[in-house]
Amino acid sequence: WSALGVTELGSAAASLTVTLSASREHLMVICRISGYSASGIAGFQFNADTGNNYADSASDGITAPTTGVNRASIRVSETGITTSRSIVQAFVRKHATNVVAAVRGSGMSVSESAGTAPTLQEFAGVWANTSSLITSVTLTGNGVNLNSGSRCAVWGADDS
Repeated sequence: WSALGVTELGSAAASLTVTLSASREHLMVICRISGYSASGIAGFQFNADTGNNYADSASDGITAPTTGVNRASIRVSETGITTSRSIVQAFVRKHATNVVAAVRGSGMSVSESAGTAPTLQEFAGVWANTSSLITSVTLTGNGVNLNSGSRCAVWGADDS
């Protein structure tokens, strides 16, 4: 695995984008969402594609997932919150230009104190683009701002 990029918000913004230094078949994305301006569920987008080209399943607390098709992002959670998501990690596979991107991830919502147990989150999704390799990863607030200090880092690897 090699580092491909990192972005941290210096002030609240609708999204943050990590522009990759190179395209790789496998991506590992690790984010910390420091909070939201209002109740929100962040989502991943690729190559600045904001169209309804994503499908996902998300579950909080290991319950039956909520699913969706023709979405504008791959949601990282099932439930909107205003507090932080201490860690969101996603593994992405985009092997060739004729294959959709497959995403599998997990995370947790927590007040970041020892007195509050975290809520486990699981998500999966696809990006239905078959003509492009991934050159950027965006974490969007899906209509609300991500707070200052929210951060994403991306690493990549190839099969060979």
